[in-house]
Amino acid sequence: MADNNTISWQAPEFKHYEKNTLWYMGVVAVVVLLVALAIFRSDIFGAISVMIIAGIVIYLSTKSPEIVTIELTDKGIQVGPAFHPYKTIRNFWIVDTANHRSLNFETTTFLNRVQIIELEDQDPEFIKQYLLQYLPEHDEREETAAQRFMHRMRF
Repeated sequence: MADNNTISWQAPEFKHYEKNTLWYMGVVAVVVLLVALAIFRSDIFGAISVMIIAGIVIYLSTKSPEIVTIELTDKGIQVGPAFHPYKTIRNFWIVDTANHRSLNFETTTFLNRVQIIELEDQDPEFIKQYLLQYLPEHDEREETAAQRFMHRMRF
């Protein structure tokens, strides 16, 4: 939906891939190998760290994304309850590949610097032209390394 000052749509918080038993078996196999290597090197802290991280990864892999409302306004970007004023956004870029269609933007915050918003059925060119009124576009318009890794791992 769009009016003169607002574009809004609903999208999942993140791209979700269904995981099968083989995916989980692969994670467990990698964890077992890393834990065995850590124990072989007498690195108990490393082994425990790998197990904790693996537990977090497995837990997060079972989470389904919530549907959030995204609004682009003349003041900033609203993603669910979070509002990002344009003055806290350095730049944006659109990713439109076979794997992924998203609006990415870099904020001035220390943590969570890059925000990724699923575009769903929104026209990437229309979103780009709207945001160019308020923000500079980033030179590189491709997926981040983290996005590519996450798609390959189907996470």
